[in-house]
Amino acid sequence: MILSALRIMILLLSFCVFGCNQPQPVKIGFVGTLTGRGADYGMSGRNGVLLAVEEMNTNGGLNGKPVELLVRDDAQDTQAAIRAIEELAAEKVDAVIGGMTSGMTLAMWPVANRLQVVLVSPTATADELVGHDDWLFRLSSPTSVHAKRDADFHFEKKGRRRIAVAYEKTSNRLYTEGYLKDFSTVFTTRGGVITRTIAFDAGVDTDLNMIIKKLLESKPDALLFIANSVDTIQLVQIARRYSKEIPLIGSGWAGTEDFLELGGRSIEGVYVSQYFNRDDKTPAYISFAKAYEKRFREPPGFGAAAAYDSARTVLDAMSRKSRGMKLREALLTLGPFPGTQCPIVFDRFGDANRPSAVTAVRNQQFIVEAVVQ
Repeated sequence: MILSALRIMILLLSFCVFGCNQPQPVKIGFVGTLTGRGADYGMSGRNGVLLAVEEMNTNGGLNGKPVELLVRDDAQDTQAAIRAIEELAAEKVDAVIGGMTSGMTLAMWPVANRLQVVLVSPTATADELVGHDDWLFRLSSPTSVHAKRDADFHFEKKGRRRIAVAYEKTSNRLYTEGYLKDFSTVFTTRGGVITRTIAFDAGVDTDLNMIIKKLLESKPDALLFIANSVDTIQLVQIARRYSKEIPLIGSGWAGTEDFLELGGRSIEGVYVSQYFNRDDKTPAYISFAKAYEKRFREPPGFGAAAAYDSARTVLDAMSRKSRGMKLREALLTLGPFPGTQCPIVFDRFGDANRPSAVTAVRNQQFIVEAVVQ
């Protein structure tokens, strides 16, 4: 009996020595759209963050501590996004990576400021989020920059003079309306005409066939669709039934790997903005792309690359900041941080820029037609 009790005491002591003293994990959160329309963007973002965390843990963790990733689905719903960041703040995360759209980032933005939680968006581009002394960090150039470059390309390089537009007006209208405004301003200033503009709600039974018919009645020489990949594909397919020849343009929101996979032959020749270069031959990008494809059995898209960069930037800042330094201060002062394709350099407001490209779909690949730094 005494020996049995002694064995139990030894086991308990061993547990405390080898278990109780294990370092507590460092927690970071991710919020993105993982269900419903536009889930491809959120899933790729989650995978990018997950890869960065797994690589950090494989290499010994963050200064010897394991990194734990807490994932939340915003379902492209503002209230879900708000609940998500509040839950993650209650879990004492050091930072939240997200949202993956401007609309969801806008919903979380005031909560991050109120709770003083670092919020790093890989892909939010709305100009309304730019230039504020706040807790939001962004890794992509503003919507206005990309929309103006796209308008210049199609007017100057492709000779478009009359463009009709359909845009999604609900879940991510901060982006879609901002893109439309800036594209239209530059295009019309150059001498072009926006022949017709139609907004639609992707969440209801919208008659997309009638939208295309009305756009074509305005006699455009190109159609522009500002929507997610699923809705853009549907609009393209309907447009192709009416005309095999009219040029079709998609915004950067549609430029995902699912767009290529689900669009099939119908999207051949469609122009799509891109915020990264799939043909990059630099060692950093090749290493990332190989690791991502090995882990997830598919090539990375922009959402994955930007989210991976976001997570790596946060983890790098956390690993290098001095004792007592806040993560927000570290992100603002310790850069530039290495990225997969370009250095991550935040200005004093936490805003970064990255190159963009105009691509055309050829044989189910995004082929670069023009790159603008």
